[in-house]
Amino acid sequence: MHGFLLNNEMTDFSRDPGDGKGPANLVQPGKRSRSSMSPIMVFDDDSELMLVNGSPGGNSIVAYVSKATLGVLAQGLTPEEAVALPNIIARGDKVRVEIASDAGKEAANILTAAGYDVQEREGENSGLHMILVTPEGLRGAADPRREGIVQTIP
Repeated sequence: MHGFLLNNEMTDFSRDPGDGKGPANLVQPGKRSRSSMSPIMVFDDDSELMLVNGSPGGNSIVAYVSKATLGVLAQGLTPEEAVALPNIIARGDKVRVEIASDAGKEAANILTAAGYDVQEREGENSGLHMILVTPEGLRGAADPRREGIVQTIP
């Protein structure tokens, strides 16, 4: 048996050729898309799996999976809490901050006060899924921003 994964990478290329030279990610022979697929698998010191985390989201994936992974590993949050943290996406001169929660509004205020050009957004289209390995078993979380649930199957 064999398997493969299809990923619609053509949407990561620019469709607008611009002034004739085109942007760096213009569709051309031999080009690779600027995708940021970055599922994360974290292992402990004994090489045992601790955590698996991933999300769709194009070039925002890195920010999505990083915030959730750090939420569990650095802040001690549950997978559910970490996945639900507000998304903050910094690209170029602008920082997009999801302000649908009080934590997001606070983050936007802090970043604005620090001089960042903040774009407040009601939601980000993350779709995080996380599994944390605990002594009691697996603990999962699905992003509340999108469809999907976590279930335990006995």
